[in-house]
Amino acid sequence: MKSYLRGSYLQISAVIILMIFASLLTVLLAVPLKIAAEEDNADESVYDFIDAYDIKSEIEYTKTMRDLAGNEFTLYEFEGGAYAVYSTGEVTRFIEGSDEDNSPCYGIADKEIFYFGPLSYFYLSDEGKMVDAVFGTEYDPSVFAGMEYDYEEIAQTYEENVAEQPTIQPMSYIETGSDGVNYTMVDNAYYFEEITKYPRNVDGSCAITALCILLGYYDTFVHDGFVSDEHFKKQTRTVSDLNQADGMKVLPGVNDSLRDLIMEEYMDYLEIIDGILEWWDVDSGYPMDNYCIKNTMSDYLDGETEISHVVEHHHGTIVNTHKNPRSYIEKNIPTLLILSDYNYADEDENGKKAGHVVVAYGFNEANDTFIANYGWSGKNRVLLDEYTAYGYYAMEFTGALHEHSSNALVYHEYSFLGANFRSTYGKCGCGTYSIESLEMI
Repeated sequence: MKSYLRGSYLQISAVIILMIFASLLTVLLAVPLKIAAEEDNADESVYDFIDAYDIKSEIEYTKTMRDLAGNEFTLYEFEGGAYAVYSTGEVTRFIEGSDEDNSPCYGIADKEIFYFGPLSYFYLSDEGKMVDAVFGTEYDPSVFAGMEYDYEEIAQTYEENVAEQPTIQPMSYIETGSDGVNYTMVDNAYYFEEITKYPRNVDGSCAITALCILLGYYDTFVHDGFVSDEHFKKQTRTVSDLNQADGMKVLPGVNDSLRDLIMEEYMDYLEIIDGILEWWDVDSGYPMDNYCIKNTMSDYLDGETEISHVVEHHHGTIVNTHKNPRSYIEKNIPTLLILSDYNYADEDENGKKAGHVVVAYGFNEANDTFIANYGWSGKNRVLLDEYTAYGYYAMEFTGALHEHSSNALVYHEYSFLGANFRSTYGKCGCGTYSIESLEMI
């Protein structure tokens, strides 16, 4: 009996020792595996983009782009319309793209392309000029001396300062696209994707363009008091049966007169403190920062409308406020994003920062991207890594009453008792019709 017990004890002890050894081995192996997993998660590839947005077409070609400090980026162009740009430094990360359109550089793969952040594509012409691939403007290469777009530094700054991702509220509008991808969108997000009539971004006036697009949306869907009718390009449709207009998407756009009014009367671009800004090495004028955008919109509403008292302004930089701009979109508030673009050297070689302003109207939580209207022709749906944003502006209508707009007109032509008539209806973004006029034709 003693011999049997002794043998049992030895077996049990051996099993315990083996279990302890196995546990230690698992822990030791798990540490490097965990580190390796974290490193893998930090890296991305174009296949993540393909999977996230269900891109069906093949990659047509790739192109290596650079800034003027040696940072490299890879542009992927897809057959049939889609593109993606990735930083290719120590960490590969998506920066911008589209699941519907090719990039502004599509078709010039034979050129040397320089990339300085979203919207900032340039190439060398045969005459040695730096050409803006979006607008076609030519510059002397000396203007670009020292331009740098260090996306790893930008991403690190965002990660260190952004708030925790907000929890999606029940009021959020979740839209499943035709590609099966889920997006959190503001109501009537189609306005930002399909609108074609708005003031173009000229001479760096991207913030004014974004404000005009935002005002057009608010006047169409929220309250008719945001923009005077004279500044709208009316959308019209003629029908023989009024029911034919029920499915009509309301897409009126504001015209250049609104841009000119804001720029001439209300634009705030820090001119009065140029000296201080120069001493601090901060750029003034274009592009406008969040504070200037807020002041411009506030002054416009005070001077041109009667609803400024029921509008709240939200703005700031992520570094200072630690806000995540997603939180406004989740509250059904389209949000202007001020993007981190290139740094460039000045006379003192201290460097300055430039940016671009877009209207974000949705996001994809699965891969941390915003969906935005860029304010440039043909690219009304562009995908941006959330790290591209360093500032934001959003306005919130706090009034209790909705006032119907009539920025879209429906002409109902019909016959009655042998006579031909035309009734003109204004169609609000909420779908309500209001009779404007009745005439015999």
